Amino acid sequence: MDYKIIEELATLSTDSKGRKKKLIKISWYGKEPGYEIRTFDKDGTPLKRAMLTEDEYQELAKFMIGNY
Repeated sequence: MDYKIIEELATLSTDSKGRKKKLIKISWYGKEPGYEIRTFDKDGTPLKRAMLTEDEYQELAKFMIGNY
């Protein structure tokens, strides 16, 4: 995988295995950066894109209201 995380904007949750669901700005394969919600392993490896629970959606809303 060829990616560069430009900015970690918010951590929405951490599961019992230590994986974190984050809102990030990322560039894949040298393309223009975009925003993703993605799950990351404990070592920081990006895993799959993520669907949000109600609590995670609320965390995202708090971040967006407080920062934009």
